[in-house]
Amino acid sequence: MGTKPISTLLIIAMITASLSVNAGRSHRADSLKLSALSSKSPLEKINTLLLLSRELDGNDLQAAMKYARQAEILSDQSSSKSGKLNSLLRMADISLALNSYQSAMDYAEDARALSEDLDLVKENATALGIMAIIYAELGDYGRSMELNYRILRLFEQINDKMDVGITMGNIGADYLSQHNYKMAIDYLNKALNVAIELGDKQGMAHQYNNIAGIYMSHIKDYKRAQHYLHEALKLNLELGNRHLQGINYINLGITWFRLNMPDSAFLYYTKGQAIFTESNSPLLIADCEIYLSEYYASQNDREKGKAFAKAALSKGQQDKSFETIRHAATLLHDFYVSEKDSANAYKYSIIQHQAQDSLLFLQN
Repeated sequence: MGTKPISTLLIIAMITASLSVNAGRSHRADSLKLSALSSKSPLEKINTLLLLSRELDGNDLQAAMKYARQAEILSDQSSSKSGKLNSLLRMADISLALNSYQSAMDYAEDARALSEDLDLVKENATALGIMAIIYAELGDYGRSMELNYRILRLFEQINDKMDVGITMGNIGADYLSQHNYKMAIDYLNKALNVAIELGDKQGMAHQYNNIAGIYMSHIKDYKRAQHYLHEALKLNLELGNRHLQGINYINLGITWFRLNMPDSAFLYYTKGQAIFTESNSPLLIADCEIYLSEYYASQNDREKGKAFAKAALSKGQQDKSFETIRHAATLLHDFYVSEKDSANAYKYSIIQHQAQDSLLFLQN
């Protein structure tokens, strides 16, 4: 059955925002909730709400958005431009994690305009970074890379070494997505070295995952890819970032599938699916469903394979993710071709090509 090639889930890292937190999670979140309630000045309460929102990253994105919106409302009420800017960046970041690309772009554009009015270089670069990620997610890697090189110059200008490293990693991910593996490994290794030098465990985890992508996509050394993925997973478990753990699990599943060990792949796919279901991330759940559809195709269980592909297609259509629609429709087309059901095969072929045309339109 000629299904789509399984591709790596890359991690495109968010630029660090003005407010930072340490990983120490649930008890710290409770402490911040109490602090927000007892804060007297509006600015103190805004900053506490944003810190609380950031604490919930990777674990409860809906709650993270709730606190970011509260910070934005309070910023408007108290005429705090810095609070407004940081709230916009927070909401753009969370919307991106939720795959709500239009909302993320709107928030990022508003943040970019406000940061320029306030002449804040770091915040301007952060907003541009979110926009670059959105273009990459839509498959427009050229525009993403153009913005990332612009962002890199801004961070070099203010000597922000951590964000220089993060941006190098994102440029590496752009090159990897365009199959320019020589440039990809060069930038990803530069980013990894910066993260190691600064003791940035999250940055190290990002780059380990993406370097694994080169071994998966180009070198086809799946055992070596697993080494990097386990390094990334170890760090993400230590940091408590469930979202990134889920991505690592899915990529480990892909490596086992490529090593012709589908039952091991299934185990990791379902681990990732459980995490993304818990965090209510529809398009990442759809990715899991596409991989599970591939798994059932390999087991000649067409009914379950079709069920997972249809579930993924529904989520893609609901969120207008043409990449998800294209992948799911391709699977369904192939299932029905194998069953000699020409009517349904034609139906999903049309959906597949419409999604492909929409992707090309967005990229142009």
